[in-house]
Amino acid sequence: MNIEEFGIHIFTLRQKSGISRGDFQKKWGFHLNSIKSYEKEGRSPPMDYLAALSAEVGCDFLELVKLLLSCSPVLATHNISTDELLKGVYQQDTSLTYIVNNDCMAPTISNGAKVTVDRERDAEEGDIVLIEVQNSLTARRIQYDLGNQVRLSCDNTNYSHTLVSFEEYKKLKIIGVIKTTLNTL
Repeated sequence: MNIEEFGIHIFTLRQKSGISRGDFQKKWGFHLNSIKSYEKEGRSPPMDYLAALSAEVGCDFLELVKLLLSCSPVLATHNISTDELLKGVYQQDTSLTYIVNNDCMAPTISNGAKVTVDRERDAEEGDIVLIEVQNSLTARRIQYDLGNQVRLSCDNTNYSHTLVSFEEYKKLKIIGVIKTTLNTL
């Protein structure tokens, strides 16, 4: 695909969605002449235009970027793959942010701390995991080297450690491995 064909593609997307250039201009703030130059005159649109178009017509923003990059003579001349350029963008982050409901891991993780949890990675020796217990979220450090048992340790000395069998450990509702912590003041 060349840049003129890309222009025809984005023109077709906008037109099929039923929004005129004038309405697109009013809603998104792009000048009419700019929109026309992207669609009809082979001018490369900026990323914010592609984002607006994607939001307006419901198409995949990254696919638009990939198509636009595929029009680049520089990338073609140097055999640079758009897939290679965008590979990090396509990797889905499996982490989520939660708030811890107690201080059993203080001072490492305080009560009310925001933690980012990797839900896909298996916990390893010494990792801190987020566990749901009776609709409350608590953090514990994992220790495996106890025969057929797992120790759920607390950093706060006011709490006792919990020792469970490996089978019991597998039945726990472990949300994931804690990657980052933002403690409250």
